[in-house]
Amino acid sequence: MVLQYFVDLVAINGKVAADIKDNRLTLTSNLIVLLAGVVYGLVIFNIKTVNSIAEQNFIFLLFAVLLGFLYMVSSQIGITLLLWAMCRLLKGRVPFMALFSAIGYAFIPYGILAVLIAYFNGAVLTNYLLGILAALVLLWLVQMLAKIIFVIEDFSLKKAYMCVVFSMVFFGSFIYVFGY
Repeated sequence: MVLQYFVDLVAINGKVAADIKDNRLTLTSNLIVLLAGVVYGLVIFNIKTVNSIAEQNFIFLLFAVLLGFLYMVSSQIGITLLLWAMCRLLKGRVPFMALFSAIGYAFIPYGILAVLIAYFNGAVLTNYLLGILAALVLLWLVQMLAKIIFVIEDFSLKKAYMCVVFSMVFFGSFIYVFGY
């Protein structure tokens, strides 16, 4: 039963898809964002204090975890705003908060991607194996976001993928123009 729920969670099927469709807020979405933030904060703490034992203290650990959580929540807001705007452009009517709560499910691959990029600090771009892993996780993220929009908005799957791709192109062009 737990394994089936995990499979449904990873693929946005079954009970998870029904919860998204019926706009039932679940604790799972929020816990995924919290867990992704805590793991990201712990990775940042490990990166910043790996060479200096003297700097490793509990206050800095709490600060890093808090910043990791705030990073994930602000990312959730940003991704939701982009996808919500793209859904509106394609004649969608999804409420912002319904999409916001559903986007939390996509933070399994987003958290993995953020940790990969933070921990390996550029090696993702130079190491072929890490680059392939990051590309696969990015594709998983796109698939989950499209599946969430497909379920919550009643778009066709093609239209849901268009919405996600348009968001990614907008975000990529923003990074290209203004720098990262």
